[in-house]
Amino acid sequence: MIPSSDLFAKRVPWWQENYLCRQKPSTQRTMKYHVRKYLLPKWSRHPVDCITAERVNEWIGDLSHLSPMSQKHIVATLCLILGRQFGRKKITYMSVKEEQEEAVCYTPEEMSSIISQAQGMWKALFATAAETGARAGELHGLEVADIDFVRNIIHVRRSVWEGQKQSTKSRNANRAIEKVWCSQQGTENRCATTTCFAGVCIQFCRRYPSVRVECTGSGTAGFHS
Repeated sequence: MIPSSDLFAKRVPWWQENYLCRQKPSTQRTMKYHVRKYLLPKWSRHPVDCITAERVNEWIGDLSHLSPMSQKHIVATLCLILGRQFGRKKITYMSVKEEQEEAVCYTPEEMSSIISQAQGMWKALFATAAETGARAGELHGLEVADIDFVRNIIHVRRSVWEGQKQSTKSRNANRAIEKVWCSQQGTENRCATTTCFAGVCIQFCRRYPSVRVECTGSGTAGFHS
């Protein structure tokens, strides 16, 4: 065990080797960014037992340009490195001062238009996204075995991030979605389209890691993350 009097900069490599390496690739990248961008510049020369809730509260003011949720995630990474929590309501996060811009949400009619104009795997991807509400990584992680064609159910069992399989965002994200076929095609054609999509999902993700859609009159939107 590393003594608590060690500098924060010395604790970080130990934490990366013993904890971070076992996390999902997406989690690793996010936490490494927290460490590189915010934590090391501030705390590298501080003994870990001197990083108190009071000092963190003073530092939070330097993160006022970030959303409260981002601030909480950065402090959560700090707590993991320190190996301790600061206690309930010990940290006061900045409140949101500006009105948040609403995400673009397409109407069913707009989604039908997007799907009808899409071709090949794009049509399958957009149709499945519209009818399930699944996250982008969950859609890219679908495999043929996840689709129950008899009961029209899609099982979400994994996610894909930058071409790598990983677990879903949370335990509750592992779920069975009852598919509502809303297009005008026959059932056999719809199932075939979904099978084609599931078969190429990982290759699709590697080629198009971030997909955004634009619908005339409604602006540009991305997938639910």
